[in-house]
Amino acid sequence: MDFLYKMAFYVMFGISCILIIYLSTHMVSIFLDAYGKKSEVVIILIGSIILGTGLFKAYLSIQTGDHFLFASGIIGLSWLVSLVVILIGLLFFNGPLKWN
Repeated sequence: MDFLYKMAFYVMFGISCILIIYLSTHMVSIFLDAYGKKSEVVIILIGSIILGTGLFKAYLSIQTGDHFLFASGIIGLSWLVSLVVILIGLLFFNGPLKWN
């Protein structure tokens, strides 16, 4: 079972790193766009910070001991919190959606 916990942790860690890179590049592209909403940049920045903090806490729990299941739970919790923050921020605090 320990192998499965390690595998789940490293897969979730890699996905989180890819998500942080994607959110950071998306944030920069919105910031550089003249017509982009600057509130989206702040909301995505907050989501990236939450993901990064979750990765850091998970990494610290691995370094202090082999708590791979606990670290996977931390990463999963940071996914949920950042998803909720980004969705609530984009839907409620960003204004109405414009499709065109």
